[in-house]
Amino acid sequence: MNRSILLAPAAVLALALPCAAQVTSLNSYWFRLEVKAKVQAIDGLLEAEPAQIKTTAYLHLEQGELPGDDVGLPGPVYDWEIWTEQDGGWAVSDTGTDGVIATTDGDQIFPDLDFDLHLKGGVFVSGRATLSLHVTTNAQQLVTKVRVRTLGGQCVNGSTDGVDFVVGGLALKGKWVYEIDLPFVDPD
Repeated sequence: MNRSILLAPAAVLALALPCAAQVTSLNSYWFRLEVKAKVQAIDGLLEAEPAQIKTTAYLHLEQGELPGDDVGLPGPVYDWEIWTEQDGGWAVSDTGTDGVIATTDGDQIFPDLDFDLHLKGGVFVSGRATLSLHVTTNAQQLVTKVRVRTLGGQCVNGSTDGVDFVVGGLALKGKWVYEIDLPFVDPD
């Protein structure tokens, strides 16, 4: 087989991926997320009924320790935490470390973010989502706006009341917010 035929796809892929210098860091950024889960609530008799869970959550990103290449993704790695309002007030609901795919237009995509949201009254959502962070910068390459949206998501477990079991669709959308605008104080 002709070696140039085998190398052509690799060359196209290398040109399509941005170099690390083009990726805008979202280190120490906060995002306000509107979370909506349209689910089927299944009771103890295995009867399903449509239900919906809506909440506001806050996502915080910190630059991770590993370079993106170590997780197999062409982009930075972020340590993240999600805050939700729970019975005792605002608290960390889940944490993790994930790599992102940095696109040529500056967006950053979390391809498979697994998270749990603990809410008031025993309500919780365990979800998986592919999140796109659309980053807008000015001429000096400073971030002016970041919008978050779900490319695909699902609620894989949860409850609307602490008793039933829910599964279904999940969507998150949001935007970058300043730490001073958070409804809580981050102890870090």
